[in-house]
Amino acid sequence: MPLVQAATLLADNKITGAPVVDQRKKIVGIVSEKDFLREMGFTFNPSFMQIATHCLHDKSCMIKNLHRKTVADIVTKPAVSGTPEMTIGTISTIFTHQKINRLPIVNKEGLIVGIVTRTDLARAFHVFTEGL
Repeated sequence: MPLVQAATLLADNKITGAPVVDQRKKIVGIVSEKDFLREMGFTFNPSFMQIATHCLHDKSCMIKNLHRKTVADIVTKPAVSGTPEMTIGTISTIFTHQKINRLPIVNKEGLIVGIVTRTDLARAFHVFTEGL
């Protein structure tokens, strides 16, 4: 999939990343804003204004080079994934240690059955602490 199409898909769905699967629907990696930014040469998470300022000052804006690339060129591999049996605590630990914002959940066959995001964890912790 071309990066232009992937970026449009993420933007249209108001998400910052998504699992990447092979022809057998098995997860091979994750593509996220961080991958786009890394491909553009950033080693940190810049703000929109930092990117805009760079592009406005530099006629050879780094984003134009992304038009020729595909998801396969920038995907983060291997994908870190979880299972439906994992506890919220385990998933939270994975997020922290792996420095990720989303965790695809796969079944025994390695097929994606869902995804847990940082927002999902925040909601779960909120519901849990409200019950205390």
